[in-house]
Amino acid sequence: MPHALGPAYQLHGEPGRCIVISQRELASLRAEWSLGQDVIEKDYVLGWLLSGIAVNSELARTWVFKVEIDYRAAEGRQGPRIVEPYSLRRTADGSLVLFVVNDHGQLRSYRVDKIAAIRPTTTTFSPRFKVEF
Repeated sequence: MPHALGPAYQLHGEPGRCIVISQRELASLRAEWSLGQDVIEKDYVLGWLLSGIAVNSELARTWVFKVEIDYRAAEGRQGPRIVEPYSLRRTADGSLVLFVVNDHGQLRSYRVDKIAAIRPTTTTFSPRFKVEF
């Protein structure tokens, strides 16, 4: 199954060490996304880890965790919410939005720029919809 990050390959660097993403690719992504190299490397590894979980049917069914988000609503309310994350999408106006189901079973969307913090919980859930990240 192809991955959004491209083919899974390893370049051999120093003895006993493998490089999963090349320095050239890191520099290109750093310039394109205006992010630090450490952030890109962590996201790259997490993307492959999540991809590996997603393609293994047993892990995909059991390794799905709720997250706690601290959200600043438009009307000034802020507070933690425990949610089932399902999708991250960009809207027509360019906002990045997290689509979730809350603990009341209601579909909700949260603008990522309004999320002050996000933490995984130890609570798993059985997805009601396809999880798309």
